[in-house]
Amino acid sequence: MFGAGFALALFCITALAAGEPGREDWDEGRRLFGIEDYKRAQKSFERAVNKNPRNSTYHYWLGLAIGRRAEGMTGFGRFRAMGLAKKVKAQFETAVELNGSNLAALEALQGFHFEAPGIVGGNKAETRKLADRIKQLDEARGAMAWARCYEHDKDFGNAAAQHELARRLAPENTDYLAEHAAFLSRRRQHAKSDELFAAAFERDPENRKLWLTAAKAWIAAKRSSHYSRARKLLERYLEEAKSVPGRDTPSQVRKLLKKL
Repeated sequence: MFGAGFALALFCITALAAGEPGREDWDEGRRLFGIEDYKRAQKSFERAVNKNPRNSTYHYWLGLAIGRRAEGMTGFGRFRAMGLAKKVKAQFETAVELNGSNLAALEALQGFHFEAPGIVGGNKAETRKLADRIKQLDEARGAMAWARCYEHDKDFGNAAAQHELARRLAPENTDYLAEHAAFLSRRRQHAKSDELFAAAFERDPENRKLWLTAAKAWIAAKRSSHYSRARKLLERYLEEAKSVPGRDTPSQVRKLLKKL
């Protein structure tokens, strides 16, 4: 139900003070989330919210856990997933209401509206409003939010311009460079895409998000000449994820490997 847009801000963790009410439950929830035990993670985040209902970060993570549960449902469970999706939206909206500067929650809410059908509250018009809100807080992240809007509307010229703007505003940010490369790959502009990916790997070869962005782009574009490198990047990601969970879960990465 929820794709890449929903997961975009997954590991943008807001700092919390030690000893804050609900902190231990939040920590435990993140640990369970990292090992893909989303049902128990949800319960941990619910305990954190009950102890500290005005904490934006707790609501954000509760929404993430519920969303992951909805994503994993199949068969008749898909009907229940629709109910869970409404709860995802409610948690993200609460997170934003409690802290209008919570960029991770704003980006996750935008992702929800991109991916979710109208029957559960998805509204494409909201994605633009959220892009404006993100831009007011962080111009570069706002440019990326607008790039997603334009690409969704198939306005590829403006989408490309927003990718370029994000890179100009934050020239040291490897993630924006990689996202631009992935966008170009989707547009089948492979020579330019390869050039940007090469620059990203030269700048930050240990960036795990970069590994996944590149591997996903090459697999989606069926770039068989890049499959060997994609496999190595994904296998390395899985190995390192044993000690440090990342944005994409091991099961998602294994699904990518099966496509090679």
